[in-house]
Amino acid sequence: MLIKTRNFLVALWVLTFYFLLFSWLLPVGVNKTFVTISGQFSFLLSTVLSLIFFLITKPRHSKKTFSRNNKKKESSLELFIILLPLTPVMQYILNNREILSLWEDVYIFFVFTILSFIIIIAIPTLLQTISSRKVLMSLGVAFVFSITNMGQLSRQFAWHEVGYLKIQLAVFAGVFLLFQIFFYSNSQKFLYVLNVIIFLNASITPFLSGETVADANLASTDNKLVTLVGKTHPRITPNIYLLIYDAYVVNETMLSYGIDNQAQEDLLRELGFKIYPHTYSVGNHTLSTMNRVLNVSTQYDKNDRSGVSSGGRVQSLLKEFSYKSYGVFYTDY
Repeated sequence: MLIKTRNFLVALWVLTFYFLLFSWLLPVGVNKTFVTISGQFSFLLSTVLSLIFFLITKPRHSKKTFSRNNKKKESSLELFIILLPLTPVMQYILNNREILSLWEDVYIFFVFTILSFIIIIAIPTLLQTISSRKVLMSLGVAFVFSITNMGQLSRQFAWHEVGYLKIQLAVFAGVFLLFQIFFYSNSQKFLYVLNVIIFLNASITPFLSGETVADANLASTDNKLVTLVGKTHPRITPNIYLLIYDAYVVNETMLSYGIDNQAQEDLLRELGFKIYPHTYSVGNHTLSTMNRVLNVSTQYDKNDRSGVSSGGRVQSLLKEFSYKSYGVFYTDY
């Protein structure tokens, strides 16, 4: 009983470490909020349960509780477990083929593969003498999958910066319990096969659906701006700042709703910005609109994210003038 309690406490502290570490590493967004709140709760729970455990445990039991080793021979098939949290990563790569280079595809997949291996395989193996390896592996899968799958959940439930903790914890607990059931029912091989099937299904489906990658080489297509500029280079190359406000309009429109935002526009003019009145969206959403703006075209493009992902004609021309472009976003939108 003491050994099981100790295993549980060690696993809980490891999970707390994951939460607190990633609350420091992750940028502002749904994931950061999730691990921060969960980490605070997990730390409090771990502290209270640990104090209770050490208060009711007699000192003479301490040596016995830490001397038992349930180490078993690991199978190389366990590596298939990391395919589950890698499935959302593969879906992300395939859904963004038109804006990611091959090097970026490899880099993203490699980073998350190493991360999954460390948390799901390496750390549980390292700590198996003081805690249950199966429990630590299940926690690792649940944790990494919660992080990598948060984009899907955010899209499904329309989360922005902050998600719904009950749903997030339900997904975490569901994955954890599922792996515990398979581990302790001696159905590991079926679990490995299931992980492979889920991963392959996510990897093959986009190709079977007939989706194609749009041509991102926009600078070489016929465009009046490209034609007018030709081989001409500007005499001066000042810094250029383009401020994009999502679901936001100029003051002339806001006045119709009783909102006067003239002070902000005046401030921007004082800072040297150019404001374009009588200007409205040319797309049905922000990405579509800004894609056309940065491509200097009103024509519809199947790849409506090329412009905002540094592939627009404007950025391509500026690059020829030795400019470097940067996208600065307050959140993970």
